[in-house]
Order: sequence, then structure tokens, then C-alpha cells
Amino acid sequence: MALALLAGCNKKTEYPPEVQRTTYNSCMQGFKAKAPAAARDVDAKAKDYCQCVLDGLQAKVPLEDFLRYDQLLASGAAHAEAELRGGPVMTVVNACLERMPRS
Repeated sequence: MALALLAGCNKKTEYPPEVQRTTYNSCMQGFKAKAPAAARDVDAKAKDYCQCVLDGLQAKVPLEDFLRYDQLLASGAAHAEAELRGGPVMTVVNACLERMPRS
């Protein structure tokens, strides 16, 4: 019984398809916009990075928290709630950046 409960601890909860699509597309656009002009394999790197981010968010950040953080960002709000909700998101983003090859 305990193993069954523990096994569920790392199970990701998938976001609704529209949230997945919007998050992934926004990530792709942002990644490509910030990539150096001479960078190689930008599309492949963007896909790998953005899939990592999406998977990480679904595994580590409850949907309600992610949507609230996204709402705070869209409104330009810079206050304690945005920082609090952004912590887990930035942990995922930073972990995915660390995974990227350095070339």
C-alpha cells in the first residue's frame, strides 16, 4: 500500500491541451527570439528545451498555481505573490537550461 502511494508522488498531472499548446508555443517563440543569430540547430534545441519545461511544469507545478502565475505575469504585477508562485516555475526553467548542451 505504501509503495502505491509513493509511486503516485512523482506522477505528473497533465495540463489541459490548450494550456499545454499555449505554454509550448510561447516557449518556442521566446527561445527563438533570444537565440543568437549564428546559433546552430535552434529549432531542435528549442523543441528539447520547451518539452523539458512543459514536462517539468506538469510534474512540479499544480495547474492552478501555474495559471495564477501566468496571470500575474500578464498583468505586469511585481509583488510577493508573483515571486512566491514563480519560484517553482523558475526551478523548472533553470533545470531545463542546465540540461542544454553548451555549443
